[in-house]
Amino acid sequence: MSKLYLPQRGVVSLSRRRFVQGLAVGGALLGLGMRPNLSHAGRLRTRMGPQVLKGSRFDLSYSPTAVNFTGKDRFATAINGSVPAPVLRWKEGDTVTLNVTNNLAEDTSIHWHGIILPSAQDGVPNISDGFRGIRPGETFSYRFPVLQNGTYWYHSHSGFQEQTGAYGAIVIDPREPEPFSYDRDYVVVLSDWSDEDPNAIYAKLKKLPTTTTSTNARLVRQWLRSSKGAGADSGPTAGCGTRCACPTATSRTSPVTPTLS
Repeated sequence: MSKLYLPQRGVVSLSRRRFVQGLAVGGALLGLGMRPNLSHAGRLRTRMGPQVLKGSRFDLSYSPTAVNFTGKDRFATAINGSVPAPVLRWKEGDTVTLNVTNNLAEDTSIHWHGIILPSAQDGVPNISDGFRGIRPGETFSYRFPVLQNGTYWYHSHSGFQEQTGAYGAIVIDPREPEPFSYDRDYVVVLSDWSDEDPNAIYAKLKKLPTTTTSTNARLVRQWLRSSKGAGADSGPTAGCGTRCACPTATSRTSPVTPTLS
């Protein structure tokens, strides 16, 4: 189960940290004679979509980047200056190396969602073998063989960086040629954005009442009554009388904390 890391009490909030980062970035842009908002190139890249990177060696870098999705200037957690992050195109059977540099003021990481790889390369801080995250100013090199093909995605597994822009698509071409022809591939990445601090959103979600425990308890009681009435033997069964792992039969009976994903 993934672990969600939240700021401890007394630690500077995410919004304050981003404000300080914004001052630093804004000062640097002003020093170059540029306004600290989206440049023309940045707006053009937003319209055209993220860059596509191909090959077996990739250099990725985290940085706070100015964005304006709603008419308000905000700072996002960008990878290679892009939200969404670049599309990574791999080839089944290759071994890929991904050098990830952290230019943020906080620890970061990248989790390769759905990819078959050694635990040490999975990118979940304090859960993946020996991985503690990528500290500010450091570079971590991921290296693993590509054992599958298809479309997947990657994202930060630190704090709320994914919610503020640190996510992107992965396309893995099969080892053998496709049995069909096409003119062009289109990769669609769907997400959402809020100008509100993700910590504030999460705090609101934590206050919402949850009925998971009572609902699951009711489902279990219904299943027990139906099983006894039908003379069923032990083991979860579906309403059709056959064994299965349907959600109703295997629902968890512990409360589920709402999270952003």
